Amino acid sequence: MDFGPKVPPNPATGFNAANGRRVVSPGRGEAPLSVWDPGINNAPPTRHRQPAIRRSKNVSYGSWCQANLYGNILNRRASPRIAAAWQQNESGLHYVLNLQGKTAVVTGASSGFGAATARALATRGARVALMARTESALDQLAGEIECASGCVRAIPVDVANTDALGAAYEEAADRLGPIEILVNNAGTNVAPRRYADTSLDQWRTVLAVNLDAAFLLTKLVMPGMRELGRGSIVNVASRAANYPSLLAGVSYSSSKLGMAALNRIANEEGNPFGIRAILVNPGVGATPILDRRPEPPPQEMRNRMLQAEDVADTIVFAVSLPYRACLENIDVYPTDPDVR
Repeated sequence: MDFGPKVPPNPATGFNAANGRRVVSPGRGEAPLSVWDPGINNAPPTRHRQPAIRRSKNVSYGSWCQANLYGNILNRRASPRIAAAWQQNESGLHYVLNLQGKTAVVTGASSGFGAATARALATRGARVALMARTESALDQLAGEIECASGCVRAIPVDVANTDALGAAYEEAADRLGPIEILVNNAGTNVAPRRYADTSLDQWRTVLAVNLDAAFLLTKLVMPGMRELGRGSIVNVASRAANYPSLLAGVSYSSSKLGMAALNRIANEEGNPFGIRAILVNPGVGATPILDRRPEPPPQEMRNRMLQAEDVADTIVFAVSLPYRACLENIDVYPTDPDVR
């Protein structure tokens, strides 16, 4: 059957030149229009009265758009062609958006990259265990996630305390189920950056948080992932893993280089069992750790840095791919070369 030329509606006027119909935009508080597929016919989208998914200030615009599209598909409001492609194309957006039934542990979850990653994982349906030292910040984040999207467990713990960290991991697995995603994000630094100024205690503190905790949690999670036959371990390192520097400091740079080694060996050991390790190396990001620099950068500079949501979306994309794919090393740097 010939439906005439495939001309989409004019977004400015709402007029479809192919069939002479005017498209009415949704009103405030209503759901977005159905996905218009020019490959089927030129009929305009229809209005739907179901409530729209509201975007809070803590949800990125991209995540909000994807959630609305996903909701349209689940509620059979998308075009048949797009819905069929969603369900049948196993290498497409289905994996990017759907983490339903998976349990994730995120360390350093009280702020920065960790908090943004926890929100992004939960938005896509994962059950999330939040680990960090600051109980009040964890409780606040857990409340936000519960109200917005789903199942969450706040577990206050100092990741430098190996006994407490082991107990926290067992609590997460007992409460939320087998861990399929581990995000080793906890990190710290100290103000002294030079050998001469860094004490042995400061060196040990940085390595305990940045490296020892990642080693212990990976050691704890791998047996369960082997039983599942799959798992994703994300190690959030730093540009310092590629380019150690005095700006990052001797202890921090050493810990992040060590995390790169942990990641490589985790892949050698885990890949035969469906376990993949993903090293994410963010450039400088606008997170609270910047305040520990000898000279913290001004707000104008922070605005040009990576934002926490940039790294969170990268992590979610990597763990959402089919298990046949492993993004072993991901470098995410600010576009502006003058940002440091």
